[in-house]
Amino acid sequence: ACRGVRQNWTDLLPEYFLEQYLWCVGSIQKRYTSHEKYFPAQVALFRQCNVSEIARDADSIRAEWAEEKRDLNSRMVNAIISTAIEMREGWDAFKKSNLLLPGNAESESMDDWWDAHSALDNLPMVGEAIGWYLIRNLYGAPFFKPDLHINAIAMHFFGEAGIPAMSVAVRELWPQTCSDARFEKVHLGVVDYMLWWYRQTTNDPPD
Repeated sequence: ACRGVRQNWTDLLPEYFLEQYLWCVGSIQKRYTSHEKYFPAQVALFRQCNVSEIARDADSIRAEWAEEKRDLNSRMVNAIISTAIEMREGWDAFKKSNLLLPGNAESESMDDWWDAHSALDNLPMVGEAIGWYLIRNLYGAPFFKPDLHINAIAMHFFGEAGIPAMSVAVRELWPQTCSDARFEKVHLGVVDYMLWWYRQTTNDPPD
């Protein structure tokens, strides 16, 4: 995240994108611990997220999935295969269509990221929550994504003012909160991950 959004986007490899996409698609309506358990087998099914091999072995992958579901349904399997086939046509073209950068690549405002979110939303099985997750993980975008856990924390502490108020408070309090030199300058995307991990692990604050 701290390398900057534009550098993250430039360095993004097809295999890493597809791995993150697989993680998201396979996680729909699944508990985190259960999904984590099955994920290595899912990566193996999809040839370690090698785009060319997935496109080449599409029929074999479907046959292997029919024998061992690996906690995936047919829509999930077809989503990964169809996306890999599109990616095989050209990574640069895929990025141009589906992985957009805002005019200000380091913007901390979600308003500047809607075009990037809409482009990701065009991919199979990517909805609002997954779109923001991918923007956070692929781009290292510096804002709080409005997912279940971040929304719960923001609502608990800031009420209707929500995420915008929490963002302001984090920026103001960060210098006296974090003494780690690696994070001297606050990156809301990094804080997002910290809070997300804490909340999904502890369910604190509760629903």
